[in-house]
Amino acid sequence: MNLIQTIEPAAPVIIEQDAPMPHAAAKVHNDISDLSFFEPLHVKREPLFVKNGEKEIRLPNSRALVWSRTGELADEKAVSSTYTLTNHLELFEQHADILRKSTLPISNVLVRDEYSNNGMKAKRSIQYLDRAVDMSGIGDLVYCRTDQINSVNSVWAFQQFAGA
Repeated sequence: MNLIQTIEPAAPVIIEQDAPMPHAAAKVHNDISDLSFFEPLHVKREPLFVKNGEKEIRLPNSRALVWSRTGELADEKAVSSTYTLTNHLELFEQHADILRKSTLPISNVLVRDEYSNNGMKAKRSIQYLDRAVDMSGIGDLVYCRTDQINSVNSVWAFQQFAGA
């Protein structure tokens, strides 16, 4: 017996300016242009210092990741000064721009945005509901999908998958 599950768009996850972020969260919706879920996850690289007595010494080859929204330390591990930081929002916006310029049907999609590791890792999966194949011939539809995976602290390398 086939089990069909309907997934309705979820209520937005709202992270207040001074509120702690959940360790992990997800949002399901149907708009590739809606990137609001990733806005609170923006980080920036800042110089890193160690204190030696009263003297502060800058570590020239290391940077700290700091939340743009609060200025607080985002991760306890430093990144290299040469690390190319690509925030989740910017990456997924670039992908949405590519999709808008493509011939893929983007008006009928199921988007799942998620993050884990306190926002250090993020994933965006897009199912194209107008692009399905009945693999078995009895109504078992497989939808085309793209996945983008990113981390801002170099734990994951950027990955992108397309298929069904």
